[in-house]
Amino acid sequence: MILWLGAALATETDRLPEVLAVVEVGEVRVECRRVDAEARIELVSEGQREVLVERGDRPALSPDGTELVWVQGPVASVWWMSLEEREPRQLTNLGLSGPSEAFVPPPHRGGLTFDGALVTWDSPEGPQSVAAP
Repeated sequence: MILWLGAALATETDRLPEVLAVVEVGEVRVECRRVDAEARIELVSEGQREVLVERGDRPALSPDGTELVWVQGPVASVWWMSLEEREPRQLTNLGLSGPSEAFVPPPHRGGLTFDGALVTWDSPEGPQSVAAP
């Protein structure tokens, strides 16, 4: 299929990014967008977009809007970042590169949520949680 974008001829894969999820807390807005075959998480502020995570999915903001968690692979893991410091930290499946008994399954349906000092989610193996830094 051929699409017309502005003055350029483009293929279907060149479409504008699809919005997969929007999370808002107060004036903090985070969007997860499909770009090519990957999901990208962006901070949206005053009409400007800043890419926070190139290959992330299922974003969630803390109740005060200062922390972000998401799922990222190739071994699907839960990650955390302070929106002030912008230094991502992997919370689950550290050091794993394949199948392992230590694997913590990511969210199956639904997403991540903050519950006090914990990040929680439902996985195929039941409820999961990990402490937020």
